[in-house]
Amino acid sequence: MSKFSEPDLFLLRHWADSRLLEDSMKSVREKYEAIWEKVIEEVQEKHKELNSYELRLKDGVNFGVGKKSWRSKPGYYISGFWIGECRIEDLTSEDEDAPDKTVWINHPDGAVDVEKAQRRLHDAAARFLSKDEQRDMVSNWGKGIAGITYPILKPRAELFDLLINDEARGFISFMVTEFESMIKFTAVMDEIHATGKRGRK
Repeated sequence: MSKFSEPDLFLLRHWADSRLLEDSMKSVREKYEAIWEKVIEEVQEKHKELNSYELRLKDGVNFGVGKKSWRSKPGYYISGFWIGECRIEDLTSEDEDAPDKTVWINHPDGAVDVEKAQRRLHDAAARFLSKDEQRDMVSNWGKGIAGITYPILKPRAELFDLLINDEARGFISFMVTEFESMIKFTAVMDEIHATGKRGRK
């Protein structure tokens, strides 16, 4: 039988206060998720074609929008435009990975030739991304996935300030703009998925 550690004992001795803190943290997480739902709502209001979205606050890639026609198997991350490393933990600790953006094609079902898709995304990145974004771009995703990930150039401390001030209006506006910057890849994403459906020619 495992013994209580010192941190465990501290919590046990201050259980009532710890429960209050636990409830408060849950409330903060729910409010943060609502902020991101507002971001997604504003993006989709501007771009009706982006009719699919996901929020994954427990993972590294957190908030995504895309098209239902880009989907692969149920349960997988949607293909689309994602903002990642943007959990509360990421915004409050320099030890975590910095916030980033990902244009992602996720088809472990083999419906898309991911090698060709990766080449197309790299070609598009050369046209669409700044030199700073291209310099720090990575594309080492797993089987069945093509994608490019590049940094959000605003420091996390500034993102945190936007979040906690003015009812997070600046944060919402900034993140909508970050999604807008990825939406220029939409035509490339359409072409990749259309080609895949025609037999990966």
